[in-house]
Amino acid sequence: GASRAPHRPVEPAFEWAGTARLVEQARYGGSAELQRLAVQAQERFDVDVAVVSLLDGDRLWYAMNTDRLPFSIPRDMAYCATVVADDDALVVPDAQRDPRFAGNPFIDITGMDFYAGYPLHSSDGEPIGTFCLLDRRTRAASAVSIEGLREIALQAETELQRYETGPADAAAGGGRTPDGADTDG
Repeated sequence: GASRAPHRPVEPAFEWAGTARLVEQARYGGSAELQRLAVQAQERFDVDVAVVSLLDGDRLWYAMNTDRLPFSIPRDMAYCATVVADDDALVVPDAQRDPRFAGNPFIDITGMDFYAGYPLHSSDGEPIGTFCLLDRRTRAASAVSIEGLREIALQAETELQRYETGPADAAAGGGRTPDGADTDG
């Protein structure tokens, strides 16, 4: 009889052009520069985990993290969704006591009570994700300098924007041409 092709999962259609490339690279160890920045932030702010996250549709993808966090989580479980929606920094000293996040399964699964995040933007200024810090210990809101977090986040943002264009975008079919025209029809 005819042989059947092996089943392959359908890859999601990402909203930001760089997400597909970063998610693919993250599966194989990720960007060395994002890794360097994550480790630098983890050490500088003395936190358990530093993460570069990208929000896309109903998922949050970790393009880089310094811990063994899940590769992606539902958007509604992510602190980062608030940072992207508000396009502003967020510090959550004790997530268990914060009414916005109390009862969030992510906190129970990971034990991460402290969160500080700064928005990351595409080259056209759209918020696409966060550079964030997570810790199992509750901390004072002043434990992290927002200006210091911003410095590292802007370096990560520059690195992320390198992923917006390139052969992978053309291979994915669709998106935008360099002049901004929509090629999806």
